[in-house]
Amino acid sequence: LRQQFEWVNERVAAAQPLRFTVGDEFQAAYSDVVSAFRAVLLLRLKFRAMKSAIDQAPAPMSKQQVRIGLSYGEISVFQEDREPYGQSGEAWWNARKAIEHAEGPRSQHNEPLSSLTGVHGPDVRLTAMTNAFWLAIDQVLFRMDRTDVEITLAMLTGRKQVEIAVMLGLSQPVISRRAKRNGVFTVLKVLEELAGIP
Repeated sequence: LRQQFEWVNERVAAAQPLRFTVGDEFQAAYSDVVSAFRAVLLLRLKFRAMKSAIDQAPAPMSKQQVRIGLSYGEISVFQEDREPYGQSGEAWWNARKAIEHAEGPRSQHNEPLSSLTGVHGPDVRLTAMTNAFWLAIDQVLFRMDRTDVEITLAMLTGRKQVEIAVMLGLSQPVISRRAKRNGVFTVLKVLEELAGIP
């Protein structure tokens, strides 16, 4: 899991890089929305790739997923030179509530199993809109198979379709068709649209 964090940290600049805190909990902080959302997408995709590999592996390997809570605002860090370090502040507590939001619907009737990302913040309308956004993105990621995940990760990190085809042992037209049909271009377009917000 630490390797996945390091992989994302190398590709997305962070005010506070992804790292474990206590137990299986982890935290990160970003200075802008695009970086935060990009990091979340990359991390979610890396976990999807791991889960696909585990699903295909012989027992008794555990199957894990990652729940992510997002917020914004002030964070206080206690004893920054110590690990695991303690945190508090509006953003920290709201992110905790966001994780609870992400977990809640999964056990309820008629709620999507794909919901793994939650947002909580002081602006009620912004929170509702962002949760709706992540609900849709989570569903796109949920429906991807391992090949789609690998294509998305490769495209998000700047690989060309021809390179990806060679890497995966497929033809370039197959890569293009999958990207159009299975949500790959959707994820790329989402980040492009977010980057255009002033």
